[in-house]
Amino acid sequence: MGALRNINTCKRGHQNTLYRNASGKCRKCDNDRGKGIKEPKIVFSFSEKLRNLNLINNKHIPLIYLRASINQRMALLQGLMDTDGYVSKEGQCEFTTTNKDLYIGTMELLYSLGYKPMPTIGRAMLYGRDISAKYRIQFWAYRNNPVFRLERKIERLKNHTEKDNRSHYKQIIAVNPVDSVPVRCIQVDSPSSLYLAGKSMTPTHNTSICGGLALYLLMADGESGGEVYCAAGDRAQASLVYNTAKEMYESSKKLEGRLEVFKRTMFHEESMSKYEVLSADAPNKHGLNASGIIIDELHVQPNRDLVDVLVTSTGAREQPLTIMITTAGYDRNSICWEYHEYARQVIAGTIKDETFLGVIYAADEKDNWEDEKTWKKANPSLGHTISMEYLRNEFKKAKEIPAYQNTFRRLHLNQWTSQSTRFIDMASWNESAGIVDKDELQACICYGGLDLASTIDIAAFALVFPPEEEGQPFKALLFFWIPGDNIQEKIRRDKVPYDLWVEQGYIRATPGNVIDYSFIRAEINRLKELYNIQEIAYDPWNATQITLELAEEDGMTMVPLRQGFQSMSAPTKELLKLIVSKQLHHGNNPVLNWMADNMAVKTDPAGNIKPDKEKSTQRIDGIVALIMALDRASRNVNTGSVYEERGLLVI
Repeated sequence: MGALRNINTCKRGHQNTLYRNASGKCRKCDNDRGKGIKEPKIVFSFSEKLRNLNLINNKHIPLIYLRASINQRMALLQGLMDTDGYVSKEGQCEFTTTNKDLYIGTMELLYSLGYKPMPTIGRAMLYGRDISAKYRIQFWAYRNNPVFRLERKIERLKNHTEKDNRSHYKQIIAVNPVDSVPVRCIQVDSPSSLYLAGKSMTPTHNTSICGGLALYLLMADGESGGEVYCAAGDRAQASLVYNTAKEMYESSKKLEGRLEVFKRTMFHEESMSKYEVLSADAPNKHGLNASGIIIDELHVQPNRDLVDVLVTSTGAREQPLTIMITTAGYDRNSICWEYHEYARQVIAGTIKDETFLGVIYAADEKDNWEDEKTWKKANPSLGHTISMEYLRNEFKKAKEIPAYQNTFRRLHLNQWTSQSTRFIDMASWNESAGIVDKDELQACICYGGLDLASTIDIAAFALVFPPEEEGQPFKALLFFWIPGDNIQEKIRRDKVPYDLWVEQGYIRATPGNVIDYSFIRAEINRLKELYNIQEIAYDPWNATQITLELAEEDGMTMVPLRQGFQSMSAPTKELLKLIVSKQLHHGNNPVLNWMADNMAVKTDPAGNIKPDKEKSTQRIDGIVALIMALDRASRNVNTGSVYEERGLLVI
């Protein structure tokens, strides 16, 4: 904000010469500027800047300053100390103020810069009269990193020495029982995994409590020959918990000499117990006899192998303890999601297991992620370890950048997501599942979509049954095929239970290491006898002998449907419309659910969309087949679809 002074006018009185052309003439009438009138100046008022920061009659340190870079925060501290600071002959620094807000901000500023402030509160006196409260902050600082810029004050600072003294450390002075309060574990993306916690901004990380528990299991669990293991997605991550335990041991005088400590192993001779870091490779872990297990960031485990090996290795112990800590992940078919769901059911009382303690702080899928009450639900320490202002800024970013929405929901609301850019809202998808009775649909009119994809992956065939009466939903049946010889390899690659889905009948395994299309042809002909299939859409780019055989020998009406924006945009939008309105019943097919959760789309400059197999996190073949079948159904049935809205009902 600023005040505009001395606005120029031309000879005709136009007051717009701030926007004059290069020759200095008025753009409206091309006349010269009036004589004797000064050039325009814009005066930026300092008070306006202070007012924008809410500093007029409200002296405090704005939060944005407290979250600035180290150099900027140091410059702020130097300014405060130059004006209201003092340094004693011994080199101890002091800042005094009668403004409580400024005192609180200065304390936080000092903590954030790594100083150890010692506050005292007294009374300010003037000529023997009590004026107000007085806030004094004392701390030690040194000449190599001066908290002043005035030379006369810098000269009184002492040189830093390497001598250890209590001012360099924070000590635990008491441990008192308190009522249980909600907390939430977080993990930060920094090399040390450290973050600043609490009002005193003490460096810490999630692994601290696990490091302490590891030492307890090693030394005080009463387990003779105990074996305590720490595992994670890789050895470096697993070492974080180990290194924390190591630091705790080395800083404790009472524990000194009781352990033999090596790079990745601790040994307790008295109980013949050991504590060891493990890497993620499971084949070499059989034969363990674990008494304690700590698994850090469970969601990054590449598969279930290591977790299963470790958990089953506790069978011979009388009181084994397994601790798993993690943030929300992406893959709902992972071992982490399995434990997450088990914990949720134990918490809800659906499963009775007194040996399992699950603690989850997260927003539910049905919760409104835009509601600040939801943020509080997922962040019980909101306002202490994380500020509301920060979350509001992150939320604004998520609203303005759709691709950032899942990042916000996963990291700040602890919600599980699969897509980098969410296309299908899984809450709406699940609510639209409905009941699809195969027998009731016999002889009903339907339309098919065939996605053959690759002969070494999944092939999908979808049947969409349009509503027979107004207000009824579309219904869908899905069929999948996979090569039978390499199922285990695909389980390791995609981390989904293909073998279980085959056993349950959701996927058909064909002999060999490639899909045998003769099985697909035979299955489609079998379905033709059960259902009134009108047309089948297929991708002509990937057309093979099967499409010719289905058309020429089996009498199917095969309709080519290219996978470009022009062909795929309308049915893809139609799919989303039906999901949101809960007008597409898919029967809760687990294979299709997985693919729906993987779905990402491409968008062209005109706003057209189509499925994006490259950016989707996993397979989406069933959704593509569903969209193709929906295209044929929507074009042939009067359903009030986006085809009618766009005049695309004709072929």
